[in-house]
Amino acid sequence: MASENCDSLSLEGEFAKDYIDELKRAHIREMNQIKDRQKEHYDFIVSWFHEIKTPIAVLRLLQQTDMDAGSLREEITKIENYVDQALYYAKLDSFNQDYDIQTCDIIKISKEIIKSHSKIFFSKKIRINMQADSLIVQSDPKWLKFIVNQLLTNSLKYTEHGGEITISASETLKEKRLIIRDSGIGISEKDLPRIFNRGFTGETGRTHSKSTGMGLYLSQQLSNKLGHYISCTSKVKVFTQFIIHFPLDSDPYLIVQKNTR
Repeated sequence: MASENCDSLSLEGEFAKDYIDELKRAHIREMNQIKDRQKEHYDFIVSWFHEIKTPIAVLRLLQQTDMDAGSLREEITKIENYVDQALYYAKLDSFNQDYDIQTCDIIKISKEIIKSHSKIFFSKKIRINMQADSLIVQSDPKWLKFIVNQLLTNSLKYTEHGGEITISASETLKEKRLIIRDSGIGISEKDLPRIFNRGFTGETGRTHSKSTGMGLYLSQQLSNKLGHYISCTSKVKVFTQFIIHFPLDSDPYLIVQKNTR
């Protein structure tokens, strides 16, 4: 068909040639996407190995000295968080096979996460200000717990000793919101639009601690798959505020149930 010595193709032949050319282009696009995903996975694994080596090295150092229980718990918590990140990153592509949307209380989930970080709150003397008793949303509680934990871990990491983290909730005519606000070091204006990009660490991550830049990326990706999204506002040396936006209950049964209470 590509030879100039052949007669011109019939109309059907032209359609067939165009179809074959489109298949070739689609195949090239798919191969490029596969290569991009492979590179993403490779970059994450490399950064993950470098990141997890730090708390392991600290644990070895603690083992050789008078082991401080608080420091030990903190390093183990870091390792557990990195392992969770790797696990949920691996599950991103198979998300549609591993989720279960339920009615859950995001405030209750938040309190469980706060309790698991109680030692860090105490050691850094960070106050927790819980301003909501309940917020019922539709989501997968397991994935949602991971998302909230990443946001809270981020706030704990960048809030100085004696700071404060506030958790509140609100509901409008269009959505429900979980708000996590800290009095930490903040995020620069130029970095703010990119904090949910894969592997992005910005000035904060480079200056104050090593970071894979995967926690916020995974949180946003999983939120989108669940039908939520996360927004962030911040002012350097003043505050950082994350909001998880939930759609209003769309299940007619849940709406009836709510109205009959």
